Amino acid sequence: VFINIFTVNLPAVHNVKCHLEYPWAHFLFSFACSCPRPISNQFAGEIVIDLMNSSTEDEQLLSSYLPSIVRHFHSLHKEFLPYISGDPSGFEYLGCDFVLSHPTLAEDGVLEYPSFLLEVNAPPSQDTATGLAIAEEVHDAVLHDLIHLAVMPRITGTEPRLGGWIPCLSPGEKGATADATPLMRTKTAEIPPSKAAILNRIRWAIFERRRRRESEMELERLMKGADGGSDAPHDGDDLTVDLSLQEFSNFARAQYSFFYDHCGLEGTQPTIFLENAGGTQVPKQVATCVRIALERRHRSGPGLVWVRRARDTVRRLLGATDEHVVTLGPNASSLLIFLAEKFRQIVGPGDEIVIAGWNHDAHRLPWERLAVDTGARTVHWKLTGRDPVESLPALLSSRTRVVAVGHCSNVLGHAHDLGAIVRAVRVVAPSARIVVDGVAAAPHLFADVAAACVDWYVMAGHKTFGPHSGAIVGSAKAFLELEGGPWETGTANYEACAGLYGTGLYLATLAGHGEIAGEGQGTAQDAPSGDGEARGPVAPPAFDGGGTEGDMDHFFPGAVEEAYRRIRSVEGALAAPLLEYFRGHPRVQVLEEGPWAPVEHRLPIVSAVHRDISADDVVAHCAGSGIICRSGTFLSSQIFKSEYVRCACLGVDKEILEEKGAVRFSFAHYNTPQEVRSLILCLEKLEGWGRI
Repeated sequence: VFINIFTVNLPAVHNVKCHLEYPWAHFLFSFACSCPRPISNQFAGEIVIDLMNSSTEDEQLLSSYLPSIVRHFHSLHKEFLPYISGDPSGFEYLGCDFVLSHPTLAEDGVLEYPSFLLEVNAPPSQDTATGLAIAEEVHDAVLHDLIHLAVMPRITGTEPRLGGWIPCLSPGEKGATADATPLMRTKTAEIPPSKAAILNRIRWAIFERRRRRESEMELERLMKGADGGSDAPHDGDDLTVDLSLQEFSNFARAQYSFFYDHCGLEGTQPTIFLENAGGTQVPKQVATCVRIALERRHRSGPGLVWVRRARDTVRRLLGATDEHVVTLGPNASSLLIFLAEKFRQIVGPGDEIVIAGWNHDAHRLPWERLAVDTGARTVHWKLTGRDPVESLPALLSSRTRVVAVGHCSNVLGHAHDLGAIVRAVRVVAPSARIVVDGVAAAPHLFADVAAACVDWYVMAGHKTFGPHSGAIVGSAKAFLELEGGPWETGTANYEACAGLYGTGLYLATLAGHGEIAGEGQGTAQDAPSGDGEARGPVAPPAFDGGGTEGDMDHFFPGAVEEAYRRIRSVEGALAAPLLEYFRGHPRVQVLEEGPWAPVEHRLPIVSAVHRDISADDVVAHCAGSGIICRSGTFLSSQIFKSEYVRCACLGVDKEILEEKGAVRFSFAHYNTPQEVRSLILCLEKLEGWGRI
């Protein structure tokens, strides 16, 4: 008798602890022979027996094979354990093919019921389930031949019939027995299918066609949803009051030379830039300010003005107050290293430093080094697939001095609730300092550091539409706690400071134009020009001997909040079709923090792993179509070493995952729906991608 066995509600076979929890939870057998009392008819016309609760004589006979089957699962457990792992809260659903042999009498006189494991599907795929035409033809041929080759001769004493099998060894070949003779292929009579089997095949053929059509329609829907029409540059000085998302993207693109000057890959086709998490493009407001600073270099005059303007701009961009201290530097990584060194003043032996598992290496390594040098202890705040705020209190104590957390991972794309984190820390460790890496978040959302009450917040200019630069904002109390020695050394980068100021001008330009349709009333009404119309692009003020009056007037009330509100509206609409496409792809795993994460906190950073195609190959394929993306671990190595991500990417070699990482598509508000459509179509053409 050939059977198929399913383990239902089985404790996670890929988890070490659950592996030791025997007996297995439940067994169901489905087999293609008559039975007086089928429990269910859900398995494609076959009969289902519950072996753990058998009642009839036939069911009890089949249940006698359960010990032998359990031994096979023990063997599977022993063999697979070194290679797979998973979430202890989950369970596996296994589909296994067995052959049940004749009972035999053991030496001790006990009747044994041997079974033989043929195949394991984990999890079972609908593509190999009963009823699908191609799979059924293969299964029918194999089972028919095996019955006549191996089973029937033992039962009836008849000669084996080879069927479609071809012998691999002839007499005299290595491994062949002395009396081995080649068996000829013979055509065997077909077994007439039952009425139930015929109806079942019809039903599943219809189902298969319907599912394929649904998949095709779903892809068409995604394409249509991602298609917003032309992405030609919009006239930056002529934007109507009622903006569609597409029009807003076009207006934003008009501020960037990248999209209309030298916009081809080797002059062959337009470039689709989806590597914004590695560094955004630069708008003309930034480029103009940098050019002015270069053309009018005078460190004691305009130079100092640019520095002051840069500090004021950073405060407004991050929602800080005038009491917050802004430190400027070459990049965020250098500033975090510098800040960690400053913390030597207040961290000592026995103190604790909590480090989030989704942090960039630049926000992990300096704190680990500080712990080693001072005798403090590092506490790892791990990714678990659940809200990290829930696990945070258990990691805190009165000895906690630092909580180092990323506002958003540059891989996972989820913005964490800083207010909730601060509240959790203040309850258990009120004296701890909360240091936030906002590099990945700042291009997409308003940090509002004053409202969140974080102690330190760092951003990178080149990842927020500005020049290569870094800035860290500290509360007055946190800053005074670390006084001693200069915070900025050497000559300031006046050109970078000018560029940061230009970033503020650009965001004010986005905020001062019209209203995105369907998004409610914004604050653009607070930004009238002299004639009451919507503002045009904001230009940098001219220098008149170093005066600075009015150089922050472009930040009308609520300007930054309005700019970010519009950015979030556009970016959410861009990322949604791609996320939906990847989540519905059977071979693609999106790397994200789990179903707990609120949709409104999802930023347009989409990282994915294909189970069969390397991230490098995906990037190379996209580059051939003029799409710029990136592969790797993105200096977030701990994410790819975490058990959470390894479990999400079961089937992907652990070493490859840790070394090669994922492919990342990161959007900004100047990307367009048409570019999302082009990306999906490009991926569909990649050999082996295999969605439909």
